[in-house]
Amino acid sequence: MKNETSANKEAVILCALVGWYVIVSQLLPRSGFFRHTPLSLWIQTINYIILGVFFLIAFRTLIRDGIDQWRQYAGKNLLWLIGAFAADMVLSNLANFPLARFYPDYVSVNDNSVMEAAALLPASLLLISFGIFGPVTEEFIFRILPVEKGKRAPVSIKIIAASLLFMAVHMHEITIQELLYNLGMFVTGIIYAIALIKTKNVTIPILIHVLNNAPALLLLLVG
Repeated sequence: MKNETSANKEAVILCALVGWYVIVSQLLPRSGFFRHTPLSLWIQTINYIILGVFFLIAFRTLIRDGIDQWRQYAGKNLLWLIGAFAADMVLSNLANFPLARFYPDYVSVNDNSVMEAAALLPASLLLISFGIFGPVTEEFIFRILPVEKGKRAPVSIKIIAASLLFMAVHMHEITIQELLYNLGMFVTGIIYAIALIKTKNVTIPILIHVLNNAPALLLLLVG
């Protein structure tokens, strides 16, 4: 009974956090007065920082456990980090092949938003929010809480469902181009979740995500 109550509380907390993330970071910036405005970019930026700090504090025990694992199993964790990062680069690009084949000139709404943010926001704030706290937030919402902490569904179902949700929130329009573009996000979600399950180390998917986002943002800023 106690375990069931704990699982119910975790489910409610997860739903609340996903709702907050989707409404404030995804829906609000795209709606009405906020759509395509500098204010919407500031809302997303600040929200990533708020949620990222919250997760790091609320789940600091998991983070400490992950750091301890690096001390004890540095080689294993490094291999998983490099392997999962490389697998993501290869397989997510393969998943985007249909987009490159049929819509070679398509630029996603998400990419346009990032370029707008790079032009409007201070570089340091952009890197901190989208390069660090954004990955922290998304890994807790789409991997660590539903896949690692979730108890009821089979692991494979949790991985697929969380990856589909991860893909869906990155789709800014309901078009075939956006669907094809974000197939890579689905693959990325699966790879990150597998790395989390196999290593039992929450810092692994977070670090892979940071390594994915931060260098791309740096190149965008420098370019």
